[in-house]
Amino acid sequence: MKNVLVPISVRLNNLTDDLITVGLLAFNENSSFYDFSYEKLKIVKSFLDKNSIDFLDDALKSMSTTFLKEAKINEIAYLDKILNEKYIDYLSKYSNGIVKFGEPKGFATELNNESYLKAFRSFVGAEPGKIISKGISSLRYEMNEILKNDAFKNVDVKYSIKPTMVSGIYAPHKLDFIGINGSPYAGLAVDFTKDVSEIDKNIVTFRAIALGLASRTKDYDMSPGKYELFFNEPVSKENVILLDRVRKDKHKGFELLEFDKIDRAIIKIENGTYRKFSESEFAL
Repeated sequence: MKNVLVPISVRLNNLTDDLITVGLLAFNENSSFYDFSYEKLKIVKSFLDKNSIDFLDDALKSMSTTFLKEAKINEIAYLDKILNEKYIDYLSKYSNGIVKFGEPKGFATELNNESYLKAFRSFVGAEPGKIISKGISSLRYEMNEILKNDAFKNVDVKYSIKPTMVSGIYAPHKLDFIGINGSPYAGLAVDFTKDVSEIDKNIVTFRAIALGLASRTKDYDMSPGKYELFFNEPVSKENVILLDRVRKDKHKGFELLEFDKIDRAIIKIENGTYRKFSESEFAL
């Protein structure tokens, strides 16, 4: 699998073509990373007029929507058109505006959060902002691929828990999987490279569902059940702090597990007599 790095620069002067590198795009056929440096952007803005600054702000932020767009089935073809070396090479040769795409460069190391950060510091010469996020191969994408395992055919996948089923939520919320074997077993993957407010919302919702389901099991003489929240490695300092807070919460009602331990869920379901939660008396 070929990894591609694309420096993103800003032209300070169309006459001299002076450039300052402010960001970096990195991608392969499964994943994409993009961010820009606020520190470098501040330097660039000191050379530009207001109209150029406004355009630049919009351009750099809109790229995050384009390059890091979550891959839904009907969008994969669109992403393939944008994130391929040939198209980026075209942009690098013919982008004549204020934003300049550099020549695509090969990247031999495995492309992940850590390697992207190292490459960013090397190419940009500064720390990235807060946009860093996997695109095509986000945690959600990886989880969706794992849910194709035959083990999950025995349980419900992408099952919506409704407010009528548990207290503490006010709208339906989907779990990645949920089954029942004497008691419920449910899991959800949460991407810790996202914005902290989004992560917190997902965690608080899962906590309410886990505690709500555990409470209802008493009505059916069941044990409380098992609820697992899977996470990936956080990138920003704020995300690390949030993860630490969740770890220290002794009353969260669920187990916090690294995403690479998702195999445990497969083994647990394969070795247990699990059935679909939706077909159980508990759900009905």
